Amino acid sequence: MTKDDNLPRYLRPPAGKILNRWGRQFWKDNAGDLYRADLLKETDIASFIMLCQAYGLAMESATKIGEEGLFRQDENNITRKHPATQVHRDSVAMFNRLADKFALNPKARQTMKIASDEDDIFTAYLMSNPRLRSEKKSLLDMSDAEYEAYTNRRR
Repeated sequence: MTKDDNLPRYLRPPAGKILNRWGRQFWKDNAGDLYRADLLKETDIASFIMLCQAYGLAMESATKIGEEGLFRQDENNITRKHPATQVHRDSVAMFNRLADKFALNPKARQTMKIASDEDDIFTAYLMSNPRLRSEKKSLLDMSDAEYEAYTNRRR
C-alpha cells in the first residue's frame, strides 16, 4: 500500500495527452502532498493542470534547446536564438505565477504560514548536535543581530 492509495479519484493525473511526461511526473510527485497539506482541492484541479503543463513545457523546451543548441540558422541563413527559448521563458513565468498559489516556493509558504522542510532540517540539526541542543530555543528565538553577535563571540 503506497501513501497515495487513499487519495480521492480526482487526484489521479488526467488521461490522454493533456500532460507530457514531465508534467505527469510533476503531478505524481506533488498532488498527494499538496492534498494532504490542504492546498489542493477538487476545485483547484484546473489550475493544478495548468501548473503541471507549464512545468512540462519548461522541461520539454529546455531539453529541446539542450539537444539543438541555443542558436540556429533560419531559412535565410541568419543565426537566431532557438524558438524554444520563448516557450521556455513563458512557461517558467507561468509556472512561477501558479506555483505561488500552491505554496510551492519559500516566499509563498512564508506568506501562507505553511511549515516548510527547511524548518525541520534546521531543528533536526540543532537537536543532533549535543553542543547546540541546550541552546536550541534561544538560537531559534534570536533576532538576526543577536545571532550575528552570538556567532562572532563563539569564533
